[in-house]
Amino acid sequence: MRKALEEFPKPLNVYSMHDGAHALEFFRKLSSQEITVFPKPHLIFMDLFMPNGNGLALLSDIKRRPILKDIPVIVLTNSVNLADIKESYKLQASGFIRKSFDFNEFKSQLFSALSYWISTVMLP
Repeated sequence: MRKALEEFPKPLNVYSMHDGAHALEFFRKLSSQEITVFPKPHLIFMDLFMPNGNGLALLSDIKRRPILKDIPVIVLTNSVNLADIKESYKLQASGFIRKSFDFNEFKSQLFSALSYWISTVMLP
């Protein structure tokens, strides 16, 4: 993902969490304003399946926090399970993208989502 993001034509500030526990800790600190080094994200991409965490639980946690609930969260996963798609949208995901195993196709999917959320949509 990082390689694809480096090729995006607009500059991006990218912060990555390598497991669910770190992501949960980051978002909890961000919502309590303990973190001052990183700005509030404009867009979150997350997988449903991550080490030390559950993506649906993390999505639910993000959407319960007043400072974070308006941030679009795009689920980017290998899951083709219809229940995962339905539950993601029920928990207020802004999109659900199935990762392609082909890098160029994956990059195209990622760029489409980024272009939409960065250039088209007006966010608060």
